[in-house]
Amino acid sequence: MPPGLYPMRPTTGGNLSFTQEEQQFWTPITLNPKWADAHILGVVAHLKSGVRLEQAVSEMNTIGARLEQQKPENKGAGVVVRSFMSEVVGNVKPALYTLLGAVALVLLIACANIAGLMLAQYAARTKEIAIRAALGAERSRLVRQFLIEGLLLTTLGTIVGLGLAWFGMRLMLTVIPNLPRLDQVQLDYRVLAFTFALSVLTCLVFGLVPALHASRPDLNKALEQSGRTSGPGAARSRFRQALVVFQVSMAVMLVIGAGLLIKSFWLLQKVDPGFKPENILSVGVTLPAKYSEPVKINDFFNRLTQGISVLPGVRDVSIAYDQPLEANWIDSFEIEGVVKPPEVDAMSATFNPVSPDYFRTVGANIISGRGFTALDDPDHPGVAIVNQAFVRQYFPNEQPIGRIIRPSPPGRIWKQERLTSFEIVGVARDVKSAGLKAVTEPAYYLPATQAPIGDMMVLVHTESEPTSLIPAVRRAVLEIDPNQPIANINTLENVVSTSIAQPRLNMLLMGLFGGLALLLAAVGIYGLLSYAVTQRTQEMGIRMALGAQVKDVLGLILKQGMSLALLGEALGLIGAFALTRFIQTLLFGVTPTDATIFIAVVGILTSVALLACFFPARRATRVDPLIALRYE
Repeated sequence: MPPGLYPMRPTTGGNLSFTQEEQQFWTPITLNPKWADAHILGVVAHLKSGVRLEQAVSEMNTIGARLEQQKPENKGAGVVVRSFMSEVVGNVKPALYTLLGAVALVLLIACANIAGLMLAQYAARTKEIAIRAALGAERSRLVRQFLIEGLLLTTLGTIVGLGLAWFGMRLMLTVIPNLPRLDQVQLDYRVLAFTFALSVLTCLVFGLVPALHASRPDLNKALEQSGRTSGPGAARSRFRQALVVFQVSMAVMLVIGAGLLIKSFWLLQKVDPGFKPENILSVGVTLPAKYSEPVKINDFFNRLTQGISVLPGVRDVSIAYDQPLEANWIDSFEIEGVVKPPEVDAMSATFNPVSPDYFRTVGANIISGRGFTALDDPDHPGVAIVNQAFVRQYFPNEQPIGRIIRPSPPGRIWKQERLTSFEIVGVARDVKSAGLKAVTEPAYYLPATQAPIGDMMVLVHTESEPTSLIPAVRRAVLEIDPNQPIANINTLENVVSTSIAQPRLNMLLMGLFGGLALLLAAVGIYGLLSYAVTQRTQEMGIRMALGAQVKDVLGLILKQGMSLALLGEALGLIGAFALTRFIQTLLFGVTPTDATIFIAVVGILTSVALLACFFPARRATRVDPLIALRYE
């Protein structure tokens, strides 16, 4: 098979997993009775030609209803049918569309900026263009020349942009190394073709309007002796002002979106995961069929934890079926003395068999009762520890310590011959099991020796860099079984980092686009006012010669620039109120209309606009009336 991502077992949410680390080889599945109670299989089907997904959903619902009648235990269990593409992209699609929209807005702002600058440049060449037109140059020829000039600049800018994109991709892989499939993004021929096509299109669209304006000069006015200092046409001036308003409004929307994502990411990082990921190594160990007996499984992992615990630099070592943030096993149970409500199909919670030192290893405190001990083994009564979410849902007004639960997994492991009942002896603090964004689900923990499973994670709390202990952990495994490999080597810090890789990427890119939009809008305001000051030099000289004060000239220019900026901000706020709802799925702990972000962005944009207006205004106050009034 070629390299790539292929579907794995379903996750807790029912979606298929595409974990790169686990995609190494395939073996045939032999469907025997041991799979009867398994919940780790998914189905990939190829629809017949002409069959739509909706038809497949309808047919599977019919089959599900028929199975429910044949097997009452299937009541309430349905079939989820999704397109394979939606499984591949998952929840990344909204983020990609948002970023694509942000890129489009930045491109529009940049194009509007360039259009304004080109108008200013053509205005400075008015006399040249008028002379050429008077000598017989056709308008179409002038337009072609201006478009060729614009296309040359566009091509140079595109080449520079591609170079920046190449370095940006390398930087992104360094900053966010764990985002799935990011390393497969390349500047291939399709990207290059799209980029050049887009650059040509933008040149034609945004270069055509300035070229049409410039190719239609007023010959009489332009060829006058004073035409060189005459002000720009009203229509042309209004068009440049409209471009500045457009840039500011787009910048407001982008910066507000960036602010929402930055605040969301900041709040996400402050979420308490319920454990301490620092200096914890996680290693996967999957025992082969020769360890099928529970006694052999317990013997292997007991020897392994003892061997690792004596290694230099090891503080604690434990085993667990699932490590924090990646719990995937949800199973049913019963509570002794509690009748299941008829509307509830089954009481269920996250199931995780762990060794006695698990809670100390990951830094998850036992808040009441006791933890597991070495005596909680197959020869002693079953015990369990539940989390706070379990207590809130199943024991909201009573003490859980001492209550008896009957979970399903141990009964299957011991074939209903022993350890079917477990007494709750402790309550552990909530540990995030399905990501930092997810609500903490009820969970119950059993001693690993009382629910032995051959597929476990070994968690090692170290005194220094955890990855330095990988060779020693591998040797400890091989000393027990020379043929036993280890897999899925990771650190809990990396697990946490990976879980927030997508929000981090969204924040960084939107922050970058928002900053670019802010800069371009400031450049647009500055360019407009600088050009206006240059065109109105004679006017400013007359005003100052007639007694106008510095503050009057300063206020005049600032008023012109800030009125455009404030109008753009108002339009941008309206657009932001309408559009930020589309990024709601990307936010955490923040509403799309967060007042703090909106007020902060308005303050920042106003300050930047004021700064962009100040320098041209200050230059206008330094006009020497004698020089301004000199005959040209």
